[in-house]
Order: sequence, then structure tokens, then C-alpha cells
Amino acid sequence: MKSPHDLGRYAAALCLLALGGPATASTTGPDLEFGGVVGASLSHREDGDGGPRLDNNASRLFLRASSALSGDWQFGAYYERGAASEADGVEAVREFHLSLAGPWGEWLVGRASSDYKRSGVALDPFHDTSVAGIDAGRAREGASFGLSALSNGSVPGSLAWRSPRYRGFGGNLAVYLDDQDDAEGGRGRPDYGLGFNYSGEESGLDAGLQYLDLGGEAASPGQSGSALRGYGRLHREAWSLGLSWEWLELGEDPASGHYRLLSASHALDPDNRVALAWGNRAETGADGNGVSLGLFHQFGAGLTGYVAARQVSGEGGDSTGLALGVQYAFSGERR
Repeated sequence: MKSPHDLGRYAAALCLLALGGPATASTTGPDLEFGGVVGASLSHREDGDGGPRLDNNASRLFLRASSALSGDWQFGAYYERGAASEADGVEAVREFHLSLAGPWGEWLVGRASSDYKRSGVALDPFHDTSVAGIDAGRAREGASFGLSALSNGSVPGSLAWRSPRYRGFGGNLAVYLDDQDDAEGGRGRPDYGLGFNYSGEESGLDAGLQYLDLGGEAASPGQSGSALRGYGRLHREAWSLGLSWEWLELGEDPASGHYRLLSASHALDPDNRVALAWGNRAETGADGNGVSLGLFHQFGAGLTGYVAARQVSGEGGDSTGLALGVQYAFSGERR
């Protein structure tokens, strides 16, 4: 639980950011949006340790508030809470942050997903599905085989800035503060993030680099070193192709090594979509390859069902699994 010191630090940081911009008198009342995703799935894997399992597929609720300020600036707040989970390290509060966006970019403070994570999730057609657990017992991984665990979760103590875009190019900087006292009552050093990216609306190309300097206990507790992701995604109305390549240098940690993911998605018709992903781990504690195939069907507004299979093989053992799931996304607004 955060102490009053932490909450005060966040509020003070946001005030400093606001004071750096133009006058912030509200010109309109706040807009509110609420909603969530409710899901359930049944999965089974054939590796000797994978009986039928029921999951909530990261079911969650969110509340978003925003208010227009003078000078083309906008203040926002976002809160997201996940359903109960027995998994180790899964926080009930997934995100909780404040933001200030305008001509000079966007500032954000609080618990939020890192830009490193966001760049991986955007390429992953199996995010929030139960094939995430079909991995032959390998730990510290993202949802799709071939993504590192840095593609999961959110980071408390985030102080982030995303630049305005110029001809599709942009950048991001972040400091991730340790929000937990150690045995001596002190805090560890911060972790840092840096990225550059390009997003072309007409070309449909998104590409960039994301870097993390790790050594504290914020972005990836217990790990020290660095992580670099190069990525690209080409998308059209009916299909998309994605590529992610990660280099993790974490000393003797078995999570060190290379992570590669190649993904593809194609809409067969307005209601059906097929997705395919190939992942690879190399120079890690459990090298291997994984292939995922899934069919997604839109039953109606906000209601999606899927059937997906994954096969993983390598040094950590072999695993084959099947997942069936359904998700319902909903939202509402008050202006």
C-alpha cells in the first residue's frame, strides 16, 4: 500500500508539470467513461502438468475522466482494476494514473503500463487469451511465446512523457520510482525508459525502438541490466503483420537472452478473424520455439469468442494446448 508520502509525491509532480504549461482553468465540465472486459476461458495442455483450467482472461473494470483546459490542454485520470487472481505478482489495481496532454506532449504520473510493454502488446494477437499459460512451464514470459515478461503488468511510480508527433515521428522518456521501502527504510534507485517510434496513418506502418535501464525494484523487481526491443507492424483494414525482437542483458538471470515474435492476423469476413504467431527464445535458460493459431468470432456488439492452440518445444520441455474462451467488452459515457 502506498504511503501518504507517495501520494503527495505524485500530486506534487503533477502540479509541477501543470505549472510548466499554460493556465489550467477548466473550460468544460469533466467527461466520464466507464466500462470493462468480462471474460472466461477453459484451457488444457498436454505436458503432464496441465489439466483443465478455468480463467477469467484478465477481466477488468475501468473508469476514465477527462476535462478540457485552456490552451488546447487536457487533464485526465484513469483507474483500472482487475478481477481476482491467484497468480503470483498480479496486482488487483492494474493502472491508476493522472495525465496532462497538450501541444508539448503528454505527461503521466502513477501506476501505468510502460511504453516497452505497450509496443509488445500491440503486436500480440493472443493478448488476454488463455494460450498465455501454454508454455511448457517456462516462467517470466509475455502472453505470446517470444515476448519477455517485460510485456506484462504495469509499473508503480511511473513518471512518463510522450512527445508531440512530427510527420509521424515521436519519442518517450520515463522514470520509474521504487515505491517500496527496503529493510533499512530506504528506496532503491529508479529504473529508466527511452523510446523512439514512427506511426504512419497512410502507410499503416508502426515501428520503433524501446529501451529499459533496470537496476531498481520498479519496472522489473529483482532484475538488473538492460532490455532493448526493436519492433514493427504493418496493418491494413483486413490484415496485419508484426515483428518484435528483444535483447535482454540481465547478468546471470535465466531470463537474459533473445526473444523474437512474428505475428499475423487476417479478417476472413466482418465476423471472423484468424491469427498466427511464431515465437523463439535463444541464449536463455529455456530456449525453444512456439507456434500459436487461433480463430476469433464476433457474436455481436462487444461479444467475442475464440478457439486457439499452441505448441511449444525446446530445452524446457514440450507442451501442446487448446483454449476456448469468450470476452464481452462494454463501455458507457457521461458528458
